[in-house]
Amino acid sequence: MKKEHIGANGKKYEHIRSASSKLNCSIPKVRDMCSRGELVCIQAGGSWYIESASLYRGKRAAEEKRVKKEITLSKLRKNELEGIRRHSKSARRLFGLEIRLRRNS
Repeated sequence: MKKEHIGANGKKYEHIRSASSKLNCSIPKVRDMCSRGELVCIQAGGSWYIESASLYRGKRAAEEKRVKKEITLSKLRKNELEGIRRHSKSARRLFGLEIRLRRNS
């Protein structure tokens, strides 16, 4: 049984399993975050441990990234909707004009 928390270098570290549950992501995703330097990690006894302070910074960074993506997608959807509305208005005008021309002929 692996320890869920260890102390090293005066810092508190959490096992990768508990870190993945706190970040709401998979263990391989946490490993990727460690390899990219987004989280401070150490290996002890064959297991990976993530620095607690780093874990909370990573969680905050992930939340900021999610919100930024949400805002970007919202703007994109809004622009698409405006384009559809403009297009449908033009189509109605053309369609209405076509009907008027047929009635007048």
